[in-house]
Amino acid sequence: MRPPAATKERETDTFDVSDLADAMVWGRHAVRGDNNDAAADGTTRETMRALSEMIDLLLGASFAVRLKLWVGGWLLDPENTPAPRAAADAAIAGLAREVHQTPSLLTEELVQWLSSGAAQAGKFWSQLGLADINGIFRPRILGFAATDAGVNAFIAYILGWCSRDRDGGRQFFSDVAGAEIATPRAILFGALEIDPPDQGTDRIVELLQTGRIDGERMVDPLLGARWLREVSEHDLVRVLRLIAGPDFAGGSQIPHFIFFRVHDTPLAAGPLADLGWEYLEAHQPANVHLADFYSDQLAARLAPLDRERAFALLRTTIRDERSGHRWNPLASRPQLSFWRELSRLDRGRALATLLDASRSHGNARYTINWYLPYLIDVEADAALLGDYAARGEDEALTVCQALTGGRSGFWPLAFRLVNLYPVSVQLRSDLELRVEQMGQMISGPYSEHFQRCRDDVEQALRLPGVTDPIRTWLTDFSARLARAVDEQRRREADERINRGG
Repeated sequence: MRPPAATKERETDTFDVSDLADAMVWGRHAVRGDNNDAAADGTTRETMRALSEMIDLLLGASFAVRLKLWVGGWLLDPENTPAPRAAADAAIAGLAREVHQTPSLLTEELVQWLSSGAAQAGKFWSQLGLADINGIFRPRILGFAATDAGVNAFIAYILGWCSRDRDGGRQFFSDVAGAEIATPRAILFGALEIDPPDQGTDRIVELLQTGRIDGERMVDPLLGARWLREVSEHDLVRVLRLIAGPDFAGGSQIPHFIFFRVHDTPLAAGPLADLGWEYLEAHQPANVHLADFYSDQLAARLAPLDRERAFALLRTTIRDERSGHRWNPLASRPQLSFWRELSRLDRGRALATLLDASRSHGNARYTINWYLPYLIDVEADAALLGDYAARGEDEALTVCQALTGGRSGFWPLAFRLVNLYPVSVQLRSDLELRVEQMGQMISGPYSEHFQRCRDDVEQALRLPGVTDPIRTWLTDFSARLARAVDEQRRREADERINRGG
């Protein structure tokens, strides 16, 4: 049996030869199983032989079939884990050399196929640029530069050329860009991957300033570009400011760009850090992927450089009530990198900043109060929270709002609050709500929940440090909870009767 791709009369049929080869290889693997030796069963051996013969036929097929096989993305053997791409890379380089020796092999039909999304088309064009020493294919490459559909082939070819003759390849690109043959997109990609970084910067700036490239179209090319890794900090900031605009309305990707640039090195004070501060302080809406994560990471990197500015940034971001999705450092879970860094720098100040903001008059306080209980460790932060509460009764009430009943460390801090303000009815009332865990999810009948709360209060009465005002309060609270248990049990019994239970 011969695969359709190997027959002369069907070489031009449209099908995915890489998928066909994959099916054969995986079929052979499935038949063989975990044992690399052919099984003794005759039928199995024959199936293995037939599949191997078909694979060999593909490997020896015509140029067009082999181009679609290897450039289509086939890796030869799924079990070749040490170097999975080695055979394919060598085969693609060989195909490029064949084309250079016999240019007629690369028909217009195959060129169209390469431009339609072949998985390894860029590698093929790069290998052709490497092999094309006498420049046979340069006229065709010029044609690629004139259309956006041909940009990838144009750039890949020149990169291959640069790998054997960097100056020659760069000069060719510069001549094409200067002759206004290339599309703006082709010039952009060349500036990012071919030009020396400073020359590339000048081209990018010219494209942005003349409006030939929109800043938003820079995002995907820029993130993976050699230019972003190698350009000077000054030139990088020069381009990023043009993309972002004076009010940073187009700067949603700035934290991502900075992360990509410095993710494995410290962020030092300088133009790039200044840009990061300005972007975060502008606190513009962001609708790009992982915008909160990259903003949080950037802020955490910046915080040690200027802690005063960092705490000011925390205040700005958590109080901002403008419309649009904006980075909230309290919601950047699970990392909370900025919050953790501020806590490391000055935990007391970080907590005080949140508690102060939770007392603001705007709607932002509701968001802050939602996250506060999850950011506070009542046991570890007891002294800091107590010091904040000692500033005044309003501060004590604020601390109370941030607590969650039933957590370790709750009662010692509650005792301190009551001892600070023993005549405050509001404080005791708020603490009772925390004990009853109002606003939290409650499981089971309410009578059982109230009974658990009463048990908690009775245990608190046996803790050390119970002063007379605390004992009087808790004894009265326990009695009220006992009545609530009885009343709730009667109500639940009536409901069961009404349901016929």
